[in-house]
Amino acid sequence: AKNTAISTQQNRQNNRKNIYKLKATAGNLLPAHRVCSCGKCRVDIEKNVQLEIASGGGDSKAKFKNLFRCGDIWVCPHCGQQVLARRGGEVSRAVEAWTEKENKALFMLTLTHRHTQGDELKPKLKLMSKARKHLFSDREMQEIWGMAKKKGHIIGLEVTNGFNGWHPHNHILLFSELSKEEFASDIVS
Repeated sequence: AKNTAISTQQNRQNNRKNIYKLKATAGNLLPAHRVCSCGKCRVDIEKNVQLEIASGGGDSKAKFKNLFRCGDIWVCPHCGQQVLARRGGEVSRAVEAWTEKENKALFMLTLTHRHTQGDELKPKLKLMSKARKHLFSDREMQEIWGMAKKKGHIIGLEVTNGFNGWHPHNHILLFSELSKEEFASDIVS
């Protein structure tokens, strides 16, 4: 158990080092961007930076107070990690409340389209946005969503890049008023 705790701590330290290396690289590549000041400047120049330690659940967590954070989810690996963790928690709580407390169905829909090595990302994202708009606002689709008793959705955009170029795709959670049993029986029948 002791070796596992040491290994876990070393992994955390290595991850932290990598995040700060990536942040430094982002700052070097974008010298006029706010990521250059992230974690390096005080919010209120009249106050000192403070370390706040919160313990609970066996792990102590520390964070700095009065330290500027850029909040850029796309450029800053530190802020991106923080924002994604918070949003992930929000999605988890929404899913738990919908499926367990309300006993309602939840659908997962993944949308993608053909792509090749030579495709540029920006036009792909614009086309995907247009297609998504039709998916949720088109009159015929409104009828389908009505039959599925859709009450809401959460969209997550994921972009990967591989041997066949940029591959943007959406993961969409669809919240339905159907019970889990109604949804299952509708698929079977």
